Amino acid sequence: MLSDIDWNISFILNSGSIDIYNVWDDIFRIKTRYKEYIIDYEDTWFTDFVIKKFNEKVVTNVSTFEHYKNELIDDSRDLMIKDPLSILKYIYFTFIFNIPDIENKLRQVVMA
Repeated sequence: MLSDIDWNISFILNSGSIDIYNVWDDIFRIKTRYKEYIIDYEDTWFTDFVIKKFNEKVVTNVSTFEHYKNELIDDSRDLMIKDPLSILKYIYFTFIFNIPDIENKLRQVVMA
């Protein structure tokens, strides 16, 4: 469903200068490494978390879609304390659940 997405990572600040982030990115290739990480884990995240949980919780009416969506996003946000790269999972799920009509698209994937 998402294989054609060209992930573009960007840093956005509420205030201050972005220059230091650009320098760090030039040195450590942070954006490239984050993009590669998302691409590497996308299939696992989509299959294990989105499709399986959607099938278990929403399709079987154990949960509403909104509750299911919020649970995945909240769980990934809570993991950031233990695993700094969990921010990418949080960003990924936030992106997924902002796709227009995602509930119906997920239903089609699960029912296929």
